[in-house]
Amino acid sequence: MGHSRDYTKIFLSCLSLLFLGPLFYCLFLLIQESYPALSHFGLGFFTHQNWSPNTLQFALLPFFFGTLITSFLSLLLAGPVGIWVALYLETAAPHVIKRPLLTFVEVLAAIPSITYGLWGLFYMVPFVQHYLGPVLSKIFFFLPFFQGPNLGISILSASLVLALMILPTIASLSREIFKQTSYDLKNAALSLGATRWEMCSLVYLGGNSKGLVAATLLGLGRSLGETMAVSLVIGNSPKITSSLLSAGATMASVIANEYGEADLGLHGASLTLVGLCLFLVTFGANIFIKGILQSLKKLGMLQ
Repeated sequence: MGHSRDYTKIFLSCLSLLFLGPLFYCLFLLIQESYPALSHFGLGFFTHQNWSPNTLQFALLPFFFGTLITSFLSLLLAGPVGIWVALYLETAAPHVIKRPLLTFVEVLAAIPSITYGLWGLFYMVPFVQHYLGPVLSKIFFFLPFFQGPNLGISILSASLVLALMILPTIASLSREIFKQTSYDLKNAALSLGATRWEMCSLVYLGGNSKGLVAATLLGLGRSLGETMAVSLVIGNSPKITSSLLSAGATMASVIANEYGEADLGLHGASLTLVGLCLFLVTFGANIFIKGILQSLKKLGMLQ
């Protein structure tokens, strides 16, 4: 009986290792196909800003900047809202509202990214161009983030669409964390004279702060590699700009826009190198997030 268990364990271990094969093969192909660009540009590919297929000048920095700014801005917008939605559903929502709102959050999570992109192109972009952008420029005219021409197709529009996309993920995970909050702590805070808001801020938010950070970072993991929705609304301009109202580009969007028309030479190799960098960034981000989750489980803050 013991030998059969050992054989089963070995078989399952080998079977699980097979899933790593496609991952490493994909990484090998990316390195192989991007090597001409890496050998031609060297470290300058990661530090320069010029991206011009006509002159065969390529650099990663504008797309790395666009990926980081849109991801973190969407996280800044969606994080507090998602946590607030989860807190409302868990502590204050009447039963009549709770079930439809839960269904709405689940539906938002199931909508394809291309649908978000089309919605952003036809509704979010005009809203930013005619309403939100002028208001922000008027109020914060002294900040470089809201200066310059406002065409609607911009980093701000892409960040808002991404925020809507990751909001259901953050809200669902945050609610699962809130559901594990001890009722004894809740009742103890109320019995000591704490108001409902003080109880929520001390017990639900303060006691689960590390778990909420992990839930928010999982939303970041999705926004880093988003392609189609961002490509439709960001403007796809390979430039680094301080204004959120200006067009930009991300690593995923430049691959989606140019790879179909790129040749097999330096242009294609450069796009593949961008894809390799995106692979490493998302892979590293997910490993970092998984590490945080494992640490929280060991501390007993997550099930």
